[in-house]
Amino acid sequence: MVSDGGKLSARATKFSVKHKQYAELIESTARRFKLHPALLLHAVIRAESNYDPKAVSTAGAVRLMQLTRVTAERYKVTNRRDPAENVRGGEQYPRYLLNKFG
Repeated sequence: MVSDGGKLSARATKFSVKHKQYAELIESTARRFKLHPALLLHAVIRAESNYDPKAVSTAGAVRLMQLTRVTAERYKVTNRRDPAENVRGGEQYPRYLLNKFG
């Protein structure tokens, strides 16, 4: 067996802590907009930012849901860096897509 020097375990622990830190916010927002938190919002956040509340993409998308300025404006997010506003704004886009395409 090849050892990774504990890196995998450290990454898993870091992910678990970040996941737990935002779980209630994500789940309450999902309930509000009738989305499944584990299947959609957690998956989007993990893919977009890996729960890094300071994530910034090369395109300027920020935080957990990687909101761009355009998406933030569309969903009336005044502070893309605020975790609650970021998740609220970011989850509205998947809801829009689900409504539009079923």
